[in-house]
Amino acid sequence: MVGIKLPKMKKMSIKNKIIEFKKPEFVYIPLVNHTNLNCDALVKKGDLVYKGSVVGMRNDHFNISIHASVSGKVVGIENKLYLNGNEVKCVVIENDFKEKIIG
Repeated sequence: MVGIKLPKMKKMSIKNKIIEFKKPEFVYIPLVNHTNLNCDALVKKGDLVYKGSVVGMRNDHFNISIHASVSGKVVGIENKLYLNGNEVKCVVIENDFKEKIIG
């Protein structure tokens, strides 16, 4: 048999309750791609977006897009703290909870 035999570690998963995470009312999509903190927003306040819609694009020689993770209405572009502690522009989407996918 090829591969690794992992030890059984079900004790943690059996004794802990399952936690259900609620879907957020607002989603903040950072306009960041790898080390590029200056991506451009391709949407504006009032735009309707679907899951997978392109909401931002890297603004250098790499054509890398940033996609919406929920469907809903763009309510603005705001500065928010990012993982590295810097403030970055974020596309703010009001979740419509319909999960419409771009097609």
